[in-house]
Amino acid sequence: MFFTQTKFHKLSSQKELLAKIQEFEINTNFDSPRTQKALLKMNKTKYDFRRKNKFEKHNELEYRNKRNNKSLDQQSLDFEYETYLELLLNDYMELKEQRKQIKEWFQKKQQEEDELRGYEHIPFNSVHSTSRFPCQTITIDDKIGKINQERQRQLSLNNAEVKEALLFELDRRQWEQESLERRQKNAQVRSAKIMEIKMKAQEQNKKAQKKCETQKKIKEVQIEEDLVKAKEFQEKLNQKDNEIATKKSTIIMEKIEKNKKLEEKILFRKSLLKHEQSETQLQNIRKDTQTEENRVKSVERQAKDRQDKQWRYEQQLMRIHEKSALSKAIWESELCNNFGQKMISIEEQKKKNEDLIKKEANKMSKERKDKLKKHQQNLEQVQEEEKQWQMKLQEKLQNKDEISKKLRMSKLEEIKQLREQNVQNQREQLQKLELRRRKQFSQQDLLLERSLNAQKKMEQQKNEQEKVLFYLLTSKQKIDSEISNRQQKLKLIHQQSSVQLLEQLKDLVPESELIELQKQYKITKKPQTANPQTMNKL
Repeated sequence: MFFTQTKFHKLSSQKELLAKIQEFEINTNFDSPRTQKALLKMNKTKYDFRRKNKFEKHNELEYRNKRNNKSLDQQSLDFEYETYLELLLNDYMELKEQRKQIKEWFQKKQQEEDELRGYEHIPFNSVHSTSRFPCQTITIDDKIGKINQERQRQLSLNNAEVKEALLFELDRRQWEQESLERRQKNAQVRSAKIMEIKMKAQEQNKKAQKKCETQKKIKEVQIEEDLVKAKEFQEKLNQKDNEIATKKSTIIMEKIEKNKKLEEKILFRKSLLKHEQSETQLQNIRKDTQTEENRVKSVERQAKDRQDKQWRYEQQLMRIHEKSALSKAIWESELCNNFGQKMISIEEQKKKNEDLIKKEANKMSKERKDKLKKHQQNLEQVQEEEKQWQMKLQEKLQNKDEISKKLRMSKLEEIKQLREQNVQNQREQLQKLELRRRKQFSQQDLLLERSLNAQKKMEQQKNEQEKVLFYLLTSKQKIDSEISNRQQKLKLIHQQSSVQLLEQLKDLVPESELIELQKQYKITKKPQTANPQTMNKL
């Protein structure tokens, strides 16, 4: 996509996209032949690049979604419109690139035609050059020398480009090696820190486990002691219950015996009273009856009192049993509560230890994440610096191309001016010759000789032009082959070793600078001695 280019890195809204598209619409001229040729290559017309409104796009999407039975939201509409604008901008970029390619192709064709004609890329400095006569012609040696100078200049420019590319590749490899070493060091430091943290965590875990085990053992011993005490207390309670039951049974038996004795006495006295009644007189019967009634009442009262006492005694026994059961339940609940509280405190301590371990682990993870973020930020900064450096290199190369184009244009203008001057001088000479011919009709022999000499000169000039064209074509083919070979080698730079790159630099750089580069990039192996080759082959 077009987001790979630097100028489209920060396009976030539809307004910025529309502004970029409007710039392209203003710059592109659809009626020009280059755009027409680019459109033919893309199999498109100028109507394909017509920008649609949001309303038109909305209607298209609504029709499409009605056919597919899908809902349409405002958010989805905005997203679809943005994607449409991005695609349109991408098409504009492709069209612009194809226009550039076609323009370069036209320029190359024009250069080749001009070189074949013999007046392109011939260096001519009007200030430093020696002043010639206006009618003086240029010899073959001068033309060949100028062609050689131009070829040498092209070779020097190509050598400079190759040198820059090789140095850039060496710098990139050096930077990659340094970054690898830094990463390895950082990884070692990280691994060492992680191991230290793991060892500390293991030690802390061991200490916590030991503490938990000791606390468990202490609590188990305490529980066993409490159980033994509880058993002893239970036995004592059982003994007390047995004693109380035995005492109760003895008291009840005594009371039963007393009641039996009282009943026997009462029966005995009743029998006595019966005998006395039979013996005594009738007068004393009433008195005896009254006394007997009183006695019966007293006996009944005594029986009631005994029953009340027995009931009270039973209630007291019930209260004693209830109190003993309550004290027993309270004691058992207290024991259970103490044991449960101890177990709860142990579990709380365990939870606290686990929470502390989790907090430490979270801290460690946060620190690692922060370090990773810092590392990523550093990497992004380095990548941005590398991109800026590449942009600067591209700007330098563009400046060089512009300077070379300006020089060529200035040379072409100078050559055209010289040609115009030569044409004017030749016209003046022809006019003078015609005047002389009119004046000197008698000197026809001389005119014939001059015409023959002129024909010979014309033939010589044709032969010289053919030689120059042949030399120009052969030299151009050689230089093009050399430049293509070097470009192919430059394409395979990433696959070559640093020693091979130094061997390529040996022909382009003096020995002192080569030794400095070898020290700078830390290349121990020396490059093999190459055959002595001159920098300018032509």
